[in-house]
Amino acid sequence: MNEANILTNDPAIRVLQDARRALEALGVPCVLAPMALPQGMTISLHVGGTVQEATAARVAAVIGGASAHETVAGKKFEAELAEALADDTIAKAAYKPLS
Repeated sequence: MNEANILTNDPAIRVLQDARRALEALGVPCVLAPMALPQGMTISLHVGGTVQEATAARVAAVIGGASAHETVAGKKFEAELAEALADDTIAKAAYKPLS
């Protein structure tokens, strides 16, 4: 596992908690969900139009996260991760801020 644990990064956690509180103040359902993956700890802010939608996103993430630990599914997870990282790199290179 990665040495850096996002859950011990207090400033980052505060930003997520503040975002959750701000969205909830607007009546937007949110769920903060930590997860242990083979690549390290993560935390996600799931936002939905309803509590069911936000919770469904968390459950979907948990199911996907569980597959990352499985032998066969974990290999697919690794391949999808590599593809997503490559896509992100391409998107960031092409991104131009709005003026």
